[in-house]
Amino acid sequence: MVQEPDHPFEQARSAGKFTPVHDAWWEAAKAAHGERDGTSALIEVLLIGHHVPHEHLVAGLASAIRVGALTADAVALEARQTAETDEVAPSAVPAEWNGRT
Repeated sequence: MVQEPDHPFEQARSAGKFTPVHDAWWEAAKAAHGERDGTSALIEVLLIGHHVPHEHLVAGLASAIRVGALTADAVALEARQTAETDEVAPSAVPAEWNGRT
């Protein structure tokens, strides 16, 4: 008997790339938009993951859940804001730029 390959979401879960935050956002998106459109939005979110670091995407999903923003565009915006915040974190700013010497 030939075993079916795991579903791509299961593979991603096993690899730690599809987190409980992904699941929570997907469930909320399906509740808000219906099964088909919620799943379509999740696919868009997963495609965003090809362009932003994983931790920024997860943070974007978490932020989007908190504010009830259940679109891929909202997740992309939140992920981008997380990335910008990380880029200007005090530890990353040279001392001469922040008045510390």
